[in-house]
Amino acid sequence: MDILFRFFSPLGMAPVVGLVGLGLFERGFPVLGNCVEIGLPMLLLVVGLSQYLKHVRPLRDIPIFERFPVLICVPIIWIYAVILTASGAYRDKLFKTQHNCRTDRADLISTAPWFMFPYPLQWGAPTF
Repeated sequence: MDILFRFFSPLGMAPVVGLVGLGLFERGFPVLGNCVEIGLPMLLLVVGLSQYLKHVRPLRDIPIFERFPVLICVPIIWIYAVILTASGAYRDKLFKTQHNCRTDRADLISTAPWFMFPYPLQWGAPTF
């Protein structure tokens, strides 16, 4: 990536990052409002890792927090959501809030169109 970064100036990358960010804002930010208890900590954690801890390198010369903030934050926030669900934080909330926030009622894995467990020979018998 360092080789490629010298070809892109900040003046050229700022509009690209701005347009991509504004384009994704319309899709992502309203979903954050469905469950503020989980969405807001995720947003703050991603921004904190990617912007403020990007120079912290726990493994020698690999900037993990700069390159993988979302991959680090998703398991942390899932554990946080499981703790909130198990502690009964959503017990007296509206059905919509429970559906969006609880880890046991959200059905995220079963309703995701891109997630599928492979099984043997699902594309037919092997040919040689």
